[in-house]
Amino acid sequence: MPRRILLVDDHPAVLTRTQELLSTSFQGTVFGHASNIQQSLELVLREPWDIAIVDLSLLGGNITTIRELKKIQPAMKVLVFSMYSAEQFAKHVKRAGADAYLSKDRPAEEIVATVGRLLRSAR
Repeated sequence: MPRRILLVDDHPAVLTRTQELLSTSFQGTVFGHASNIQQSLELVLREPWDIAIVDLSLLGGNITTIRELKKIQPAMKVLVFSMYSAEQFAKHVKRAGADAYLSKDRPAEEIVATVGRLLRSAR
């Protein structure tokens, strides 16, 4: 069964670049896209996902959305991907149930490594 990654971001360029990066490293992966939290919840209700990579700014300060995603699919890993530094928010989103936090300024290798670690723990 192919890996399934849901990308949740309202910037098309970020979605495209993230998918390109991950599809190169994890060939055969199926990707889903949501540009807002409501779309992400609908997709998580309809289909199984190994990982949801969610832009923190879409949460609008409401990190309870992480709990909602995990409630719908408890085994799904949630990676919060943000323009904000880890020092500002990582502790809060992890308390809400996120499995990892990365700021968007991290090197591509770190994103790939984090997703790889989450995929290994998702199976």
